[in-house]
Amino acid sequence: MTEKIARRGVHTPHSYAPDILDSTLVKNIVKEAVRLLSADNTIGEVRSWLEKENINTERQRSFAVTDHDQRLVGTVDLYAITDGNNDANAPITSILNPRTATVYEDNTLRVAVDILARLKPALLPVVSRADKTKLTGVISHDDILQTLRLQKDEVENMQRTISLKRRSFQIIVRGRKFLHK
Repeated sequence: MTEKIARRGVHTPHSYAPDILDSTLVKNIVKEAVRLLSADNTIGEVRSWLEKENINTERQRSFAVTDHDQRLVGTVDLYAITDGNNDANAPITSILNPRTATVYEDNTLRVAVDILARLKPALLPVVSRADKTKLTGVISHDDILQTLRLQKDEVENMQRTISLKRRSFQIIVRGRKFLHK
């Protein structure tokens, strides 16, 4: 049946593997938010911290902002921090994104990808379902792509191993036929 479909030009998969987006939970790839901003910081303090720490702004374009109890207040984008039009003495909470998208740690990656695709945040805070403001970590586009890349590498490695065994089996069979002639 699959061969007939393939002959008609429809792409058919070599194997049926579960979709990693539906089978992986967010808590399995979540990264603890190492670079959090405090809601008590001013924009000027954050700017000087960014310069002093030499933060790779290509990799981190957004930051989670928490209060002193590690409760999520919101997220702030790097361009808002570095924008010269914002007052350096203003609190960081004055430039928070108006709507912060979050995902629960027991959601699948499919839910996270849907949120990232629909709302386009640079950073997706992960919160506990029991306490919707308790920040447990963050995920980004890069984290999900890395997970997909690892799964693809595993599948390719598995297919490579299988195909080598098939080739060696065919060589042995051909060798037998040759010997019997």
